[in-house]
Amino acid sequence: FTQLMFLKEVNAHGFDGLFDFLYLPFDLKKGVNVRYGFVSFIEAKYAKDFRREFDGMFMDKQMKAKGKPLRVHPANVQGYEANYQQFMQTQTGQKQDPQF
Repeated sequence: FTQLMFLKEVNAHGFDGLFDFLYLPFDLKKGVNVRYGFVSFIEAKYAKDFRREFDGMFMDKQMKAKGKPLRVHPANVQGYEANYQQFMQTQTGQKQDPQF
């Protein structure tokens, strides 16, 4: 899954406009995501709805074959500005995705 694919999937499940930060790190050398991501919702109730909808879901055939569903956990960092500041300090965050 790429970040754009994940964004489309999240929006297709009714969460369009309900979050202000989405980040799915991608290993450019291997051409795959690094198996975790972050979504910051504008209200806690949307995060709870997202967890009910996505926790335990297999996003694609590869995930299902490996028996590793998506797991949703609350993050230590909350809110757009705090997430942005944290990820811009990481090596991965400094590499801008040209699709966004």
